[in-house]
Amino acid sequence: MIKAIFFDVDGTLYCNDQNRVLPSTMTALRKLKEKGYLLFLNTNRTYDEVLPLGSDVLDLLDGLVLLGGSWLKGKAGDIEVPVLDAQESQKAIDFLEENHLLYRWVHSGGHGYLNCQSDHLVEMFENAYTMHPDVKAYEGEPLAAILWYTLDDEVRAEMRQILTSAEHIAMGYPNEVILKGSSKSLGMKKMAESFGLTLEECAAFGDGLNDADMLQKAKVGVAMGNGKDNCKAAADYVTDTQV
Repeated sequence: MIKAIFFDVDGTLYCNDQNRVLPSTMTALRKLKEKGYLLFLNTNRTYDEVLPLGSDVLDLLDGLVLLGGSWLKGKAGDIEVPVLDAQESQKAIDFLEENHLLYRWVHSGGHGYLNCQSDHLVEMFENAYTMHPDVKAYEGEPLAAILWYTLDDEVRAEMRQILTSAEHIAMGYPNEVILKGSSKSLGMKKMAESFGLTLEECAAFGDGLNDADMLQKAKVGVAMGNGKDNCKAAADYVTDTQV
């Protein structure tokens, strides 16, 4: 019996074309909650980036799986917090600074910061998340993730040499490192276990390339009609598009 449902955010729960959670989606979430299902987000977003979803959405949730499955937050607080290797992180930050690259660092307290002001990054964040990170210099804080912005493969290769104990994700212009071995499916499994559940009691909804494994591992996987082909192939069902 399904007791918990995990939702990807962008392209699934959240309609990026309209920068909101659609009223029909809100109605569905409330009905699921009324029927007693546990509801979770499972997203690559940071904590700062889910806050703009608003209290109407967040108050319905029982927990958050963030940063590609590496960070688990329950209503009572953090369940699992990722921390990257301190020496590797400092070397990576030094390399990015020496090469005058734009980057964002996310500390283990949940907040992310840009290393310097960038109008085009601010615009990118506002368009995607209706928010943008503050600017703050890195001062040795424990890091949950580092994101840097470049299409340069040589920079990516150098960062792989520096951050050997981290999971590297190239998303085009943005590049990200999170805790090694992290995945949305593993984050879903750990969150379910914290509620005394197994994956046999979980359903998952997603649309992206990184959602396929989550949909396969859940008892019931549902791909959005607007989803990627590999996501649809991994799902048990394919539903409608958002609009």
